[in-house]
Amino acid sequence: MSNKLVDSIIKNEDILIKLVKKSEESLLEHLTLLGLLTNRKDILIITNKRILLVSKSKVIKNKEYTNFSKIKFNPLNHNLSFEDNDSLKQFINLNNFRISYKEIQYLKSKLNN
Repeated sequence: MSNKLVDSIIKNEDILIKLVKKSEESLLEHLTLLGLLTNRKDILIITNKRILLVSKSKVIKNKEYTNFSKIKFNPLNHNLSFEDNDSLKQFINLNNFRISYKEIQYLKSKLNN
């Protein structure tokens, strides 16, 4: 389901950064077959127009921005900072995304040049 959801949101946009990982299971999901039957993913996508964060097939953040070169990633607190279309400074915290060291390095290389 999340692929259809993501595709409908970012239709006709160029994907610049994409991180996908398996969603964390709740204790109930872990102890039952529900965890095996669901294939939920957490997805972070940065296109040429927006930042999209999907968790467990639900859109957590869907923010449009003005300039890709102004998107910055702070590896100390796992925040993405950017300017929205109203030129207001916005932040998205990626702690709930459970970002790994390798993903931190990837984001730093793509965003902090």
